[in-house]
Amino acid sequence: MSDISRPVTNRNAMDDSETSPLDVAIIGGGLAGIAAALECRDSKPDARIAIFESRKRLGGRAGSFVDPKTGSWVDNCQHVGLGCCDALVKFVDRLGAAEAFRRSKSLKFRTPDGRTSAISALPILPAPLHLGLAFARLHFLSLRDKALLAFGLMKLAATPPARLRGRSVAEWLKSNRQTARTIARFWEPVLVSALNDSLDRLDVAGARQVFVESFFLRRDGFHLLVPAMPLGELFDETAGRALMKSHIESAENTACRSIEVCGDRTFRLHFRDGSVRIARNVILAVPWTAAAELLRSTGHEELEIVISGAEALKPSPITGIHLVLDRRVCDEQEVALLDTTAQWVFDHTEADRRQAGSVVPPGGQSLHVVVSASHALARQSRERILEIVIGDLKLTYPAMASANVISSWVVTEHAATFSPAPGTDAIRPGTITPVPGLFLAGDWTSTGWPATMEGAIRSGVSAARAFTKCK
Repeated sequence: MSDISRPVTNRNAMDDSETSPLDVAIIGGGLAGIAAALECRDSKPDARIAIFESRKRLGGRAGSFVDPKTGSWVDNCQHVGLGCCDALVKFVDRLGAAEAFRRSKSLKFRTPDGRTSAISALPILPAPLHLGLAFARLHFLSLRDKALLAFGLMKLAATPPARLRGRSVAEWLKSNRQTARTIARFWEPVLVSALNDSLDRLDVAGARQVFVESFFLRRDGFHLLVPAMPLGELFDETAGRALMKSHIESAENTACRSIEVCGDRTFRLHFRDGSVRIARNVILAVPWTAAAELLRSTGHEELEIVISGAEALKPSPITGIHLVLDRRVCDEQEVALLDTTAQWVFDHTEADRRQAGSVVPPGGQSLHVVVSASHALARQSRERILEIVIGDLKLTYPAMASANVISSWVVTEHAATFSPAPGTDAIRPGTITPVPGLFLAGDWTSTGWPATMEGAIRSGVSAARAFTKCK
């Protein structure tokens, strides 16, 4: 059972912290920072490592908040991995929470008429042939649509990324004979949820990476990895215990205001409360929205290209709608809704019921509805968003018409990810900076992945390995 009432303190503070330099200070306690800290420990068992997080809890954007009425966790946004996310699987296992994600072996799509199609693998056949029959059976596309979709997928996979970069997905689909129906009912549901922006704002090279990794290279690449517990329980509490067990100092509610580069090749970190810490190396693992200011505080002109790149990234929002209902309306554990504003529905009933203070009644259901790239929705009132989403559920699930909403939350992360627009990859920085001992991590850096949990974790591991190699 989750213990979310613990005080926010340094989990493993050291008595001589003000005078003895850290071997590495990690600024940012999201997935990138946590992954970096644990990788540093595994590589350098005797190093002095500390992680500093400005929020009250670890996990960053992959976190939760506490419902003041019930004391239960509520996830900020739904975070989902894919079967091809090897770094995520390894990371969760490193936290000692191998069962934290359940694996769904099919992708389900539901149309407003109540019909559902699933993409799942045929036995024995190798990738990508394993999904051929499933695509052929999709009820929401015509035979011509399916033929053109197969053509588009094969051409996308066969085209080298260098020939795709700088073009939008929308333009590429139009020039490759994709119909309005294949775009609205396949390309858009998959890519908008994976890359978090509209098709006219997505670089087609990123779209290629999603499809190749998930559908073409391995049989299980398209599987969904869905959290089976609240994100706060996993990435704050469980991660915090893993840091403590690894003797890594962890301080939440400790915001770094500036980084001073000293002449003796050390760094002085100045914090919001006036305290100062000294470190021989720094891994900056904060979102791009905060990275530019901290990099500028070093006073090093060599970092200007990184700063300008970070400032050029544009945010894209995700809206999550949490509903607790007095009865079950949805039979799927997760499903993509077609032809509606609501894009994905996840059943959180089991995860919510395991918490103290759960308000999910016997026979009831807890649903999390997700709208990625919610630019228009983010400008609406809470009441209007609920009206739209509940209307979509009533259209798709007839039982919703008689259901009562017991509890609801609407959460919009306005900068949930950066927008992977054409040309964005060229301005995403690498791990190593021009300042010796200063490294970058975060899903916005150059990871080869979009802004995902997988990308964040990979960036943290890369930064830690760069630190390990430095003299």
